[in-house]
Amino acid sequence: RTVIESQVTIVCGDTGCGKTHMVNFISSCLLGDEFRCFTLHAGVTVEQFVRKMVQYFELARDLATSGEKNNMLKPRQLWILVDEFNTSYLQPLLAELINQRTCSFDERIDSVPENVIFVGCFNPFMIPDGAEQHQAKDEEIGFAVKDSSAILSHKVFPVCDSLLSFLIDFGQLKPEDEEKYIEEMIKGWLEERT
Repeated sequence: RTVIESQVTIVCGDTGCGKTHMVNFISSCLLGDEFRCFTLHAGVTVEQFVRKMVQYFELARDLATSGEKNNMLKPRQLWILVDEFNTSYLQPLLAELINQRTCSFDERIDSVPENVIFVGCFNPFMIPDGAEQHQAKDEEIGFAVKDSSAILSHKVFPVCDSLLSFLIDFGQLKPEDEEKYIEEMIKGWLEERT
């Protein structure tokens, strides 16, 4: 409900807890809308990001003019899931598209179509095993880590303040749930091959 009303949601949750699957299921299966997933990892350049957004926004405009209805009998929308966005220095560009629904950083994008719903996903900061020896001070843990590469399992950037109000903590899997989840994935994979 939050996603549909605000046209944006930021989901934080551990790897493998089902963030992408949940958004894909809600958008495609339940609502009958279009779904696209783009991983905004540290290697994505501004040019690659802009090209992908141009492509997605063209699709959204095509959907808007097609007259097709979704399962709610409303015009179809395009859900864009931007995964791992806190590992990229391009996060402020995404925040501008989400918050202002305009673009000041590239003339190929004038505005974000009204039928675009953004969902950002990221993994929480994880301190790797063995990092206990690092005597982290309180100010070194949280959303504004000065040098996250020293103690975190991967390089992350603080989430933009303008996106924090959209944040939903999807949680973290308990070890026994993670084990069962992996077993079920392997079981399904093996059944497909027999």
